[in-house]
Amino acid sequence: MNNLIAVLSTGLKKNKDGKWRNTNIDEADEQWGAPGGYLRVLAASYLYKDSPDQFIVASGGKGWEISDDNRPLLCKVIKEELVNLGVPEKNIIEERVSDKTFGQLWELQKIIINKEINKLIIISNIYHLPRIQAMIENISKLSRLKKLLSKDKLKIEAAEDILMVNDSKEWQNKIKNAYKSERMKKIIKIERQGVKQIREGTYKYR
Repeated sequence: MNNLIAVLSTGLKKNKDGKWRNTNIDEADEQWGAPGGYLRVLAASYLYKDSPDQFIVASGGKGWEISDDNRPLLCKVIKEELVNLGVPEKNIIEERVSDKTFGQLWELQKIIINKEINKLIIISNIYHLPRIQAMIENISKLSRLKKLLSKDKLKIEAAEDILMVNDSKEWQNKIKNAYKSERMKKIIKIERQGVKQIREGTYKYR
């Protein structure tokens, strides 16, 4: 397991037929409105196809503040979508414990402990990357990830950037319009507040 891709989970949306799925960049989930989970999954499938010897960590347990006890584990939904995009089940690792961003990073760190990692890529959305970076750089419990980052063995990549490289015709306007929306501006404002709290040591990450 020398090369690893980690897909961080976000909220899910239920279709009219009752099936749960990750959201597009321009739609809210069932809870807090964090969009773009499907972009993370699709981006991971592109990276996998570029190098099929990689493994993908599908992150997320039950999540938090859920309104439906029958909602599947976040990692299960990610895994199913990855398989539908052509990633073999044997190359997907389910992380079933975490609920929020810190928990996903903590569980990812546990997965890679004592493993010789040549390259680790964490995938999320553009709006989420600064908070991930701040956590790794400032929270002492994530020192293993910080060490990989310092050695240039860890990359934190935006799903939007990966999709633009692979299919700009499909995604350019969708991404541009989503990030111009008032809703996204509010999300980014909240994320920036989180980054500030992390750096000040006041962030509640448990």
